[in-house]
Amino acid sequence: GFPVKLIIESERTGKASAINHLLPILRSIKPDICVFTDGDVHIEKNAIEYLVNNFSIYENLSGVVGHPVPIVETKNLWDKIAIENCAIWDEVRLRQNENLATWTFSGYLFAVTTSSLLEQIENTMIAEDAFWGLSLLLTGKRLAYEHRSLVFVKFPSNFRDYYIQKSRNRSGWAQLAQISPKHFQELQKMQRGVIVSRIQKGNIISFLCYLIDKSIWFLDWLFTKRGENRHIWQ
Repeated sequence: GFPVKLIIESERTGKASAINHLLPILRSIKPDICVFTDGDVHIEKNAIEYLVNNFSIYENLSGVVGHPVPIVETKNLWDKIAIENCAIWDEVRLRQNENLATWTFSGYLFAVTTSSLLEQIENTMIAEDAFWGLSLLLTGKRLAYEHRSLVFVKFPSNFRDYYIQKSRNRSGWAQLAQISPKHFQELQKMQRGVIVSRIQKGNIISFLCYLIDKSIWFLDWLFTKRGENRHIWQ
């Protein structure tokens, strides 16, 4: 079997901190490829195989992200929103993948070469997964997206949880926008293009997703006075 190493933190200090505990261990072991995932997802059979095969297909590839899809139980409004949001991100990453520039890593499932491990991630970094991808892209690394590498995720099923998720996302993206305004603006433009394309094809729910998200972002900005720091692990 495979060796398993259990790392126990004396106290919980956030996901970035947990990853930082792991990085020096991985550098000492020196595997060819490191695969990261969350503890509350279901990874489809062959998903990791699809993921890591990209390193054989593309020369000098540094990282590849999997394809998050929602766990659907009732197909109510929130399930439909989750399905559409994942479909939008799927198209965005497919477009980024055309230039091997898929920096929008998802912590649900992604892989990097050992040489592409970061030295450390600041504990104040909210979107640590996308920060990792952006950091690699800014140093000229090639990054891919594997559409077939499915990882099933339970997304919010009510407005309160959806608001909390999007509020945290806004804070994380605000940090990334400060690191590279150019790439953030390009991402926003690409997202709008995907949404317009899906609406033209009859996916009206895509417009609803866009409207709800922008409303949440505006209200969050308005009433919290740009208080992104509230999402930093305390």
